[in-house]
Amino acid sequence: MLVNFNEELNNKVDELTKEVRENDELLMQSTLRSKFELDNLNQANKALTEQLKKERNEKEVSMKDLETLNEQQRELKRV
Repeated sequence: MLVNFNEELNNKVDELTKEVRENDELLMQSTLRSKFELDNLNQANKALTEQLKKERNEKEVSMKDLETLNEQQRELKRV
C-alpha cells in the first residue's frame, strides 16, 4: 500500500516537473517575443522622434522666413 502511494506521488511529481518545464519554455518564448517587439517599437519611436524634431526645425525656419517676409512687406508699404 505504501509502495503504491509512493509510486503515485512520484508520478505526480514527474507530471508536475514536466508541466513546470513546459511552462518555463512557454514563458521564455513569450519573453523573447515581447523583447523583440519592444525593440522594434523602440526603434520606431526613435525614428518618429527624429522625424518630429526635423519637422519642428523646418517649421521654425519657415516661421522665421514668413516673419521676415511680413516685415519686408510692411517696410515696402511704408515707402
